[in-house]
Order: sequence, then C-alpha cells, then structure tokens
Amino acid sequence: MGSIVGDIRKGVQTTEEMLTKGTTLTGIGELVSGPQGVTLQPPSDGRPYYLVKNSLSSLIKEMEGSRAVNRIFLKIFLGVGVIISGAAMWKVYKKMMADKEARVNQDTLDSIKAERSNATSRESGGNIPESIQCVVCLGA
Repeated sequence: MGSIVGDIRKGVQTTEEMLTKGTTLTGIGELVSGPQGVTLQPPSDGRPYYLVKNSLSSLIKEMEGSRAVNRIFLKIFLGVGVIISGAAMWKVYKKMMADKEARVNQDTLDSIKAERSNATSRESGGNIPESIQCVVCLGA
C-alpha cells in the first residue's frame, strides 16, 4: 500500500510586528485607570476586543462586509433547509394519503366480504361444502 499524501500540519507560527514610534492605533475595548495610568484591556463582559492600525471607519466597513457575507450564507442555507423540509413534509403527506386510501380500500373489501357471506348463508342456509365453494367470489 502507498502512503496517503496531503497537507500535514507541522506546527504553529506566531508572527509579531513591532510598531514604530508615533504609529496611530485604533482600540476598541475597556479603558481602566490604574497606578500605571490609563490602559486599554479586553472587555470584562466577553465582548470582542480590537486593536488595529486602520481607522474606526475602515474597521466598521470590514465588519459590515463580513456581516453581508454571513447574511448571504444564512439566506442560502435557509433556502436549502426550507426545500429539504418541504420535500420531507411532502413525502410524509403522500405516505399518509396512501395509507388512508389503503384503509378505505380494506374497509370496502371487508364490507363486501361480509355482505357476500351473509347473502350466501341466507340463500343456501350455509350448507355449501368447502370443496364446491367458489374461490374467486369467496363462497358465493
């Protein structure tokens, strides 16, 4: 047997970038005043924390762009889900209708059998030997 060839993860690489003095940053988080001065830290309530070189407006545009993509995917998957659910419901409906029709047919057959058996027993008194009974019409 041959070996399986594919992407193999060999490790994790972390890249850090140094900022030059005077670089403007935009930070969204929680400001905390302490003995070292005012610091920006991640929010304590679990909301996202952003520290980017871009302006606030470009960060908002980037977030709205990803939001639009998420909406498109949501609509696509919602449509597929509705189609699949509709097909499943249609199958269940057709099965219920087929079962109902089969029950109606069976009830009709049972009533015909009962009528013929009553008519045969009234006509001949029920003394017909089994060897001469008509198989097709169930004793008539």
